[in-house]
Amino acid sequence: AAEIRHLKIHVYEERLRLKEAEFKQLQSKISPHFYVNTLNIIYNLAAVRKYELVQKLARLMADHFNFTLRAGKPVVSLAEELNHVRNYLEIQLIRFTKNFSYEITVPERYYDLPVPMLTIQPFVENAIIHGMKLGSEPFRITIEAIPGADPPDETVRIIIRDNGKGFAPDILERLQCWHENGKPDCGHIGIGNVCHRLAMMFGDGMRCLFRNGENGGAIVELILPLQYGRERSRVQLAGR
Repeated sequence: AAEIRHLKIHVYEERLRLKEAEFKQLQSKISPHFYVNTLNIIYNLAAVRKYELVQKLARLMADHFNFTLRAGKPVVSLAEELNHVRNYLEIQLIRFTKNFSYEITVPERYYDLPVPMLTIQPFVENAIIHGMKLGSEPFRITIEAIPGADPPDETVRIIIRDNGKGFAPDILERLQCWHENGKPDCGHIGIGNVCHRLAMMFGDGMRCLFRNGENGGAIVELILPLQYGRERSRVQLAGR
């Protein structure tokens, strides 16, 4: 009986190590695509002697690299993730000037929720790359967090919305397969990885939802259980 118990513990520990290794592998695949464009912007700004913008953009890029290179910290607080997203959006604001705007509305009570690093940015980046359309109306991205529906104190809904092209019908159909088998296959590695990492971290309590808005634009909704965050906070306090 003792040997059987020991074997069960060993198998469980091996599964945990495998899960952690898979988590880190998925996270390592997420690589932002805008580095080259940003360096070109810095070069062009320097050429026209807009040195203040060069300094600002260089600082934003340094902060961006500092966050994304923290490979030893796969989990961050929602507040840290949002600061990184705001940094990324400020870079895009310099890039697109008057044709771009954003708004982040997240109550402080959700700031301590632990999430995988680079949870929100891939969705924002995907919106800019694939959703931005040329026209008189500026492209706008909004990020908000609101209580879940049933019951409201157990989940949080993180909603990323834009006013762009929206999801193409075939892409949206493939994204919806997440509800069927938990493995979205839409050709966007970033989106698939984020949903996979969230599922590994939160289990069956999370949801990745995709839809188009009634007035156009794409909507991504992440539903995350708050209980995980409360339990993790208690463990951290006990460790101190």
